[in-house]
Amino acid sequence: MSAPAANDPLSGHPGHLSESQQATLTKFREELTAEGSIPANRDEVVAKLGYDRFDDQTLLRFLRARKFDIPKAKLMWNNNEKWRKEFGADDLAANGYDYPEQREVNKYYPQFYHKTDKDGRPIYIEQLGKLDISKLYALTTQDRQLHHLVHEYEKFLKSRLPACSKEAGQLVETSCTILDLYNAGISSFYKVKDYVGAASSIGQNNYVRVTSYSTLNEITSNEVIRDKE
Repeated sequence: MSAPAANDPLSGHPGHLSESQQATLTKFREELTAEGSIPANRDEVVAKLGYDRFDDQTLLRFLRARKFDIPKAKLMWNNNEKWRKEFGADDLAANGYDYPEQREVNKYYPQFYHKTDKDGRPIYIEQLGKLDISKLYALTTQDRQLHHLVHEYEKFLKSRLPACSKEAGQLVETSCTILDLYNAGISSFYKVKDYVGAASSIGQNNYVRVTSYSTLNEITSNEVIRDKE
């Protein structure tokens, strides 16, 4: 394995590991396996979920988040495993989530995928300026929103990223998430601050390094978007 260039922007990603990074990944996997943090029935879990959440790509996300410090990455990994069990993330991945109010919810808090960016990443847009909190919470609850969010994260890892990688002809590991603030006032953030805080915590701690954020006052250019329709 040849060493990646010193200025490689993809250093630490699959196919771009230094000898030291590869050795750390190997040790990280060995320790997680020995301690039971990667289950002995891994193949059964993978078959149940429909994707491998114990692969090198996933382990590297946790290592990059903790600068390849194994003890810190292990703490993050184990906290994630505890959260997944308590929240039921594996069940959501395997069985889906019944969210019949989604179409109506999206009218009052629009959140949707729209094509891909120039790097092949799926674009996810939230339009806070169209938020109507009273109508939103007449339809659903924060708890149901969060369970739907986790189901979408699982579907993102299982289906969207592989499809985008295939289309782009290269590994796609993240989304491009756009917070569209057109017509949004500070009250919009305040009204959903609890949900946004909980959702951000889940993204940062449990779906590590899969989202890249951009904040726009108004989307005025199509240059970021590559038409695939």
